[in-house]
Amino acid sequence: MSLPTFRKVPTARLSYTWDLREDVDPILGAGENLATTVVLDVDGLLISAPVVVDDKVTVFVSGGADDVLYPLTLRYTTSQGRGSDLTYNLYVRETHRPPVGAAPAPDRPPLITTARVPGSIASGAITRNGDGAATAFAVIWPDGQPGAYTSLVLSAAFPGAVDSYQITYGSPVVRTYTQPLITRDPVSGSATLVPPIVVT
Repeated sequence: MSLPTFRKVPTARLSYTWDLREDVDPILGAGENLATTVVLDVDGLLISAPVVVDDKVTVFVSGGADDVLYPLTLRYTTSQGRGSDLTYNLYVRETHRPPVGAAPAPDRPPLITTARVPGSIASGAITRNGDGAATAFAVIWPDGQPGAYTSLVLSAAFPGAVDSYQITYGSPVVRTYTQPLITRDPVSGSATLVPPIVVT
């Protein structure tokens, strides 16, 4: 659903983490826990078994061809019998290889991937409305750049949930990451369709 860009080198292992209790829009409800997790196979990628710690699911990925989108799908069920698929698109670029002989750069989450989890880069106080929805806060991106999170659409059916938001990058603003409107399960409120982040 998002289009993260990973540095590809022959020995690299890329990691990706789904946080099912992410601060801004948690997937798991109060008293609910993960029961089963499976990451579906993808042709062209080597994917490790998922590692689950505190309702965060991490996999390690290697391989892949340049300029190809790979759907990475987590299939999960919860202790309350709910289940769904969460899909993110991995985008590998040849241009992100370091020069021959150069020391590998430290791996950081791609910015567009980080934008999927705005609570992970929150800095300082978080402004919330009466329902507890996060409406505004400052952010510090993994590369040290400042920015700001602003909610755009709050869920009317599920008070406290955020259905759309944007995060700016840089000061002055260099680009903006916008999460288009999320579709939710009408009973549980869990996200069932999360469109790709839009970068402008």
